[in-house]
Formats: sequence, C-alpha cells, structure tokens
Amino acid sequence: KQQLRWGRGSFRGMLFAASFFWKRPRRQALMFYLLVFVNYLSPLIMFVNVVVFPLLGQYWLMLFYFGGLFLIHFIYALNSSRLVKNISRTDIAYRTIFVLLSLLISTIYIYGWATAWKGKKWMTR
Repeated sequence: KQQLRWGRGSFRGMLFAASFFWKRPRRQALMFYLLVFVNYLSPLIMFVNVVVFPLLGQYWLMLFYFGGLFLIHFIYALNSSRLVKNISRTDIAYRTIFVLLSLLISTIYIYGWATAWKGKKWMTR
C-alpha cells in the first residue's frame, strides 16, 4: 500500500510541477521534462520487453533486457563496494538481484499511475 501511495503521489506531484515548470530557465525545464519522460517511459519499456516481445516469440530480447538490468545492478554493486568498507560478496549478490524487486515495484507504480485519480484517501488506515 505504501508503494502504491508513493506511486500515486509522485504522479500527482509531477503533473502539478509540469504545469508551471516551463516558466523556469530553459535548462532547468529541459532537465525536468526529460526526467519526467524517462521516469514514465521506463515502465513502458519494461512492459514491452517482459510481456510484448515474449508474446511475439522474441524471447531473446527479453533475455537481453534482463541481462542489461543485471549488468547495470552489478556495476552499481561493484561501485558500492568501492565506496563502502566491509562489503561482502553476498552484499554484491543481493544488490545485483535487487533488480527483481525493482521490477515488482515498477509494476506497482504503473498501477498507481494508472489509478492516480482514484479516491482522495491515501490508504494509511
């Protein structure tokens, strides 16, 4: 429920900011709208790679997508190992496998964005 609240809140907040951010200096506005575009495009890319391509019989594209995600998380984990002392190989493995949890949270966010209009309650009680 918390992730769903955060997804809905981030969507509402970005829509609100997008309504006036174009008045900012051009570089700030461009960076903001680029961030919004990438933020909301990434779940669509995930959906296409995980659902659409396998339905079309192109499993290798899904595997390529997951391989890229694991590689990015592995590089992030290696970078963390350089910044944090006493990090173990198990920690690096956990941070690499975190990609699976990220995909789950992305699906919750997609649902939150699709239902951002639904209800005024924040589901805290």
